[in-house]
Amino acid sequence: MGKELFKKKGGRFRKKMNLSQNTGIDITAHTFYTLEFLSTLKPNKFLPSHQAWEKDLKEFREEFNKKFYFALRDYITVISVGEGRCNLLYTGDIPLREKSYNLVNLISPKEFLEKLEKDFVEGDFTRDYGGRSWSRIAKFGKWLWENENNLPKNVMIDETINLSHNGGLMFNKPAIFYMYYSLNFFIDFLKDRASFLDFIPLLSRYPVPLKVRNLVQRARNLRLIENEPEFIYSPSYLEDSEVLDYTPIDFQKEFTNPEDFYVFLDEDYESEDEEYEDNEEYGDKNDENLKEMELVAELLKEDETK
Repeated sequence: MGKELFKKKGGRFRKKMNLSQNTGIDITAHTFYTLEFLSTLKPNKFLPSHQAWEKDLKEFREEFNKKFYFALRDYITVISVGEGRCNLLYTGDIPLREKSYNLVNLISPKEFLEKLEKDFVEGDFTRDYGGRSWSRIAKFGKWLWENENNLPKNVMIDETINLSHNGGLMFNKPAIFYMYYSLNFFIDFLKDRASFLDFIPLLSRYPVPLKVRNLVQRARNLRLIENEPEFIYSPSYLEDSEVLDYTPIDFQKEFTNPEDFYVFLDEDYESEDEEYEDNEEYGDKNDENLKEMELVAELLKEDETK
């Protein structure tokens, strides 16, 4: 991830983040569920060709899920910090969203999100900003940070994709992700995704990375996927880097307290960047997501004690 120097007035230099939107959330989510489907297939452990396919799938899926998890975790952290700047209790003037994004690497994520979770409810926000939806997003972000090594990455990814804020699903902020197709495409895809765990006529509808396309074709050749007449698998494909090429943010942990950070932005730094427009549309299911994740964590802990 590229970085530039960002100058403090009358003081030292710090690094400025460049959270370029180079990951298509819709096609990345589609790739994730394609891999989830492939992981449900039953290769024959006595056949070398099946063993080779299973090994290739496992390696690609583990690396993909790790990168996707990091991108989602960082995205929630970044947009929560961006929304938190609107708390009028912090400063007289609201800093630009882009300024808070550019210096987000200075915060200590878990402590910062824990305080934002409370501040979004108790702070002074104008209409359409802050509130309980954002408090739940901050809580969810903290949960992701706390459970990096406690929960399977695919479980956390599946739960995170549905998060929403006041205006709707959260993937409409100008950082890390963009829509490869459109908002409506992503909405329709999320409605259809349950069928990925049954059989996948959907696979031929959307593009996938070349490596994933090859894994699906190999599974068909090995008869791990039945070649039903109506299922013709010939999707377009993408370069792997178009789907997910992400390096996690290196958080410096200078700020644990939101108020200190936003006062710092307001007083100590100058920026000529213009603020991005918000375009927030969707519904909200964060409470159910958190309950599901808590249940999964409890079940995993029970398994470990047995």
